[in-house]
Amino acid sequence: REGRLPSHLESDLLTRSGRRRSIAWNHGLLRDVHGRLSGCTSLGEDVTERKELQLQVIHAQKMEALGRLTGG
Repeated sequence: REGRLPSHLESDLLTRSGRRRSIAWNHGLLRDVHGRLSGCTSLGEDVTERKELQLQVIHAQKMEALGRLTGG
C-alpha cells in the first residue's frame, strides 16, 4: 500500500572511528487532517550494548547446558 513503512528495522552503522554500532529504527507516518501522507518520522536507538549482553547470556546458557550434559 501507498504510504506504508516498516515500523521497526535494525541496521548496523560504521562510525567515523571505525566502530560498528547496531541501531534500532522506529518509523511512523505523518498525515494531514484529510488523511493524506504528509511526511514520516524516524527515531534511532543505539542497541549495541544490549545486543552484546544478549549474546553473552546465550553463550552462558549454552555453556551451562553443555556442563549439565557432560556432568551427567
